[in-house]
Amino acid sequence: MKRILVVLLIISNVLFAQTKSYHFNVIHNGGVLGTLDATKTEDGNKVIYTSHTNLDYHLLTSIKIEYDYEVVFIAELLEEAKVHIKVKGSDKTNVKTLKSGIEYQFYSGDKVKKTLKNHLL
Repeated sequence: MKRILVVLLIISNVLFAQTKSYHFNVIHNGGVLGTLDATKTEDGNKVIYTSHTNLDYHLLTSIKIEYDYEVVFIAELLEEAKVHIKVKGSDKTNVKTLKSGIEYQFYSGDKVKKTLKNHLL
């Protein structure tokens, strides 16, 4: 009976993705500027890292900043990476790197800006 339980436990760990999530407050000069939420999901040989940051900074006026990142590795090689940054609700950065066969294509918006023929770790 114990062997069956151990085998079922091992199978469930292999079959289901495992996720770790973290939540942080972003602090500047003793005050909370916003939050950062980060997640790591492992599913077999695929690892996905995501983070979302919300900041509300007051200079002369309130400035809201949002950062979204997603990075995917398969078999320890970069498969894709995406970055989207908004300031005051307007897009400031929207870039991605996608693996296509043995190449990596770097996009800004929907346009390919550069192609690299090496693996990125």
